[in-house]
Amino acid sequence: MLHTTSIHYFEGLQTNIRKRKPSQYSGEDIAQMAEDNKEDTNELTIAGQYEFNLNNVMVDNFLEASRAEHNSYCHEMLNVSAKIDKALIEIGYMDKEAAAQHLEAEELTHENICDKAENAYRTLFDKHQWPAARPTIRDSKAPYAKMAKTFTPDDVQNHAYALIHQQTGPKGKAKPDDICLNCGEKGHWARDCKSDKKPKRPFNNNKKSKHQKDKHRPGTLPSAMVSLVFCPYVLSGPSSNTS
Repeated sequence: MLHTTSIHYFEGLQTNIRKRKPSQYSGEDIAQMAEDNKEDTNELTIAGQYEFNLNNVMVDNFLEASRAEHNSYCHEMLNVSAKIDKALIEIGYMDKEAAAQHLEAEELTHENICDKAENAYRTLFDKHQWPAARPTIRDSKAPYAKMAKTFTPDDVQNHAYALIHQQTGPKGKAKPDDICLNCGEKGHWARDCKSDKKPKRPFNNNKKSKHQKDKHRPGTLPSAMVSLVFCPYVLSGPSSNTS
């Protein structure tokens, strides 16, 4: 395939190498990134437009994939980076041909660097240890398990009585998300409810009415009241239990 050999084209290839990052590839696929780098560096080398400092740029870019992991890939690329830094100083006063021969002898050419990055990547990837390729598995039951450990029946009942006292007491103002314990609507409390007042049922059922049998155990809340009070309670929860 023929390309326009203008200086702008080669500058574009150099820019591609400088801006090419692991994050641009799905799963931080270093193998594909290395192949793309090789394609651009080979074109630049054939045209005599390759700059040796791009070796250092490629190593730094490869390192962005695993700098925080401290794994074998990171160690390998840090080792290459140290060698490149030393080699670039050594070839500083050499002509281009001698510099290329020196890098080749040290196995630090652009192809060597891409091969080292790809091999280190594949070593981890084949063992399913490449960080970016690890599947994120979440336990869907975890939030509910935590909730069950956090809130006890006594917590729910105590919070229910606190809400009842809050809504029937003389002070305070309802928030938009507060639920009325009389009608179940949001935005007001029971004492301000304009709906018909529902008959109160005793929460302590030790004293039973002669004409009415209570199906609930003594000292517990009716199921309707629990459903009304418990739902907002588990969603927000007291500050002491959510820290």
